[in-house]
Amino acid sequence: RCGPPLPRAKSLVVRILDSLAVRFLAGMIGGFLALASASKGPIVALLCVMMVWQAVRVAQAGSPRAVLVAVVRIAVVLAAMFALAVFLALFARVTVIDRFAEFGGLSDYSTSERLMHWKNAMFLFERSPWLGASFVEIHLRFYPHNMFLETLMAVGIPGFLALCAMLVPVIRAGFRLLFTRHE
Repeated sequence: RCGPPLPRAKSLVVRILDSLAVRFLAGMIGGFLALASASKGPIVALLCVMMVWQAVRVAQAGSPRAVLVAVVRIAVVLAAMFALAVFLALFARVTVIDRFAEFGGLSDYSTSERLMHWKNAMFLFERSPWLGASFVEIHLRFYPHNMFLETLMAVGIPGFLALCAMLVPVIRAGFRLLFTRHE
């Protein structure tokens, strides 16, 4: 292994949360709920988190074996998610696979509506970039389904900068936790 060793986490809570049993249980529950929702967002988010987690594990181990283990883990999780999606389609009439097959097409009402909401949110932001249009949002009950666009639209540039100022320490803490060696 190259470079200095990564610091070890001393907290009992962190060690428990990073245990294989807790991660496995959380992954199974999260994966089932994401698929059962039949919503593309949670499924893609779960896959992205898993990819980042495996990339961090590979970076920490730094060996060809770690790469192979990560690829196998990703393949097993993808196969399990696909099997669960087929099971839900056959027995619960939840059509997860169809949601992804329609993505971007003319029949994908959800995506086209979301893009229309984002365009409208940007229009409202451009009308009042410094103060936002929160009263318009409340009156019309308009929600763009995007935290950053909604913040820009509702409270303008100052509110967006405040949101970013709050997110920076959270993201830094998350990366610090990701790159801390837990044993």
